Amino acid sequence: MFYRILISISLFLTLGFSSLSAQKVLKNLKLLLKQKNASELLNQVRKLEKDSEACTYPKLYDYGMQANMKLNETLNEKAYLKQPYDTVQFFRTIYGIYDYALKCDSSEHLLLAKGKGRIVFQKSHGEILRHYYRNLSVGGRYFYSKKNYKEAVSLLKMAVDIPSTALWGSDKSVLKSYEYVQTAAVLVRAAYLRNEYRMAIHYAPIALQDTTKMRAGILKTTAEAYAAVRDSGAYLQYVREGLKAYPNDAFFFTELSDYYTGHGDYKSSLNLADSLLQNVDSRNIYFLAAKGLALMNLGKNREAIEYSQQILLQDSTIIDANYYIGAAYCNLAAQVELPTTINSHAYREALKKRRNYYLMARPYLELYRDQAPNRLQLWGPLLYRLYMSLNQGDKFEDIQRLLNQK
Repeated sequence: MFYRILISISLFLTLGFSSLSAQKVLKNLKLLLKQKNASELLNQVRKLEKDSEACTYPKLYDYGMQANMKLNETLNEKAYLKQPYDTVQFFRTIYGIYDYALKCDSSEHLLLAKGKGRIVFQKSHGEILRHYYRNLSVGGRYFYSKKNYKEAVSLLKMAVDIPSTALWGSDKSVLKSYEYVQTAAVLVRAAYLRNEYRMAIHYAPIALQDTTKMRAGILKTTAEAYAAVRDSGAYLQYVREGLKAYPNDAFFFTELSDYYTGHGDYKSSLNLADSLLQNVDSRNIYFLAAKGLALMNLGKNREAIEYSQQILLQDSTIIDANYYIGAAYCNLAAQVELPTTINSHAYREALKKRRNYYLMARPYLELYRDQAPNRLQLWGPLLYRLYMSLNQGDKFEDIQRLLNQK
């Protein structure tokens, strides 16, 4: 009987803690603040957030905000005195200030909606948030530079969102500042690197207000984010916008050209390359390479060889040009029709012509194999056919073995 009573009392104390002692604990929080014991104050606030009664008190979150301010102040003093300090914790306390300010504001509005309270903290908290604002975006950039994209996103998102809230106040001039746009730009990239593509897309319009060279990078990330969520229409929109604004940026051109090629629209790929060669840069190796590939895919092999050779004259490191030339010669060889009469002069001439095409293809394809050994799916079938036609048994067997292992 004694044990049952003891258990009942324990359960009562546990379940009834909220209504019995929440107000008392808030007084204890005030004492901890007065004692400048910010670490313990924050620990107690976090515990009380789990309490069903205490979590409804706006003052609880105000204490959480003040605890973070005190901790940040201590770290800031160390930085000012050039003493070692924890940079990560410095910026985490900055985020904590904003996080608890928002929780406090939300709690006040919930009580107001129930007719149980009034707005007390909004004005004073807004002033505090405006004071710490610069460190919020700086912290986001700090975490981004350390590749801690999770915390970078948290701080940067807060920096972009908070000025639009009522808590911030009526002065919204920061929304038109270049710093604000830059913060959104870093947020877009950080969200993308976190695979949070929808978030990157959501904040892209703000970031794209940037008129500096950074805008090209934002357009790239936005296009990549839309590609990741399989929205091909929006992806193409941003790729085309980027190509129009930055025609010499290889990313936008190759993305659009590869899209056309991947969808079998070789004519559009050729027209795109021709337009840029004519209006932007007649010697651009990417435009020339794309035209060479498009010509080859359209069966215009001699023109493909000509353009690809121009590429190699300008830059021999563009290894795909070797593939285009080799493949085009193989295509020409395959197009040679052999007469049905094997012993005829015409047959021997046709066979010689085919052999010559393969001989011209061989150095380019062998070089491409050395340059791109992992692209077996490209050079393998061509060298297989080439070595078989040239009766190079050992090399043919080597390629056959590689293809069988694939």
